[in-house]
Amino acid sequence: MVSLTLEEGVMGSFYKEIPLKIQIYGGLWVTLDFIEYMQNLLRLVNFENLILQGRTASASRAASAEKMVGSLNTTLTAKTYSFLDGAEHRSAQK
Repeated sequence: MVSLTLEEGVMGSFYKEIPLKIQIYGGLWVTLDFIEYMQNLLRLVNFENLILQGRTASASRAASAEKMVGSLNTTLTAKTYSFLDGAEHRSAQK
């Protein structure tokens, strides 16, 4: 994983949406392993805006070009949700 950016979340009536913008460099299996790991967490995770792009090597890095074959630059947004404390009492008062 190259970067993880916490973005502004949205407040619902009983939850808060927590979006994370994630960039991953590596092969297809690296990306799939990361997504599988996130899906196995003990909380709801939703993936949006999944972009898979092949990485290209410049001529100056020809020696490392063989290592980059099959490499991807993956960008996605993972959203998770957090329950707001006291939300059950607010909904009962309505």
